[in-house]
Amino acid sequence: MALATIGASFSGSGTSYTLDFGTVFTDAVSLSASLVLGNAATGTADALAGGWNLGAGGGAFSLTGFDSFAGLAAGGTLGGLTVSFDIGTEGTFDRVIVLNTLSTNGSGPNLALDDITLHLQGQVVPIPEPGTYLMMALGLLAIGGMGWRRQRAQRD
Repeated sequence: MALATIGASFSGSGTSYTLDFGTVFTDAVSLSASLVLGNAATGTADALAGGWNLGAGGGAFSLTGFDSFAGLAAGGTLGGLTVSFDIGTEGTFDRVIVLNTLSTNGSGPNLALDDITLHLQGQVVPIPEPGTYLMMALGLLAIGGMGWRRQRAQRD
């Protein structure tokens, strides 16, 4: 599995991956990522078939293109998998998607492969109030003033 277009960080390998949208403010633009699933086999090899277990509920994540598929040939890719992160509601969001795959060929039998998990995560926080920035600036000025006084007292 690979990330083709990024609006998040993508990590992992083997059978476990994470798509992390990070921490965003409620006024940020909507975030999305496009994924591509690939059959890493080369040469004459079995095709892949599979289906997605999308987990319960959607939370802040919307999924497009996560339909069952068959006949993904060696070296082939399956695009059109989009994950959107709705940033309209504050909170911490997690969702796990599981891909169940089969190695298929015309002479049979079809063999079940290890499940592949994709962990979606992200956090939406409120926009800091302007007063927060003013208090932070005043605090920095106070700390700077104390340091200046200390230096002056040491010189005298």
